[in-house]
Amino acid sequence: MEIKVIDEANKEDIQLPNEAFPLFGKLVPTLVNGQWGYSEELFEDHDVTSMSFRMSSTFFLK
Repeated sequence: MEIKVIDEANKEDIQLPNEAFPLFGKLVPTLVNGQWGYSEELFEDHDVTSMSFRMSSTFFLK
């Protein structure tokens, strides 16, 4: 997994259609002895939902 700052050079990368997507789990970040990690928690089938969102790219530009 790679996390990048959204700036003028890559702002077009977030221009995605506002389509619903399934929420079937979550990532749980951890910090142990200065080392970041994560685990996955998958939802039971009956707990899966969907989500869509609309964000302004200018809000996230650094």
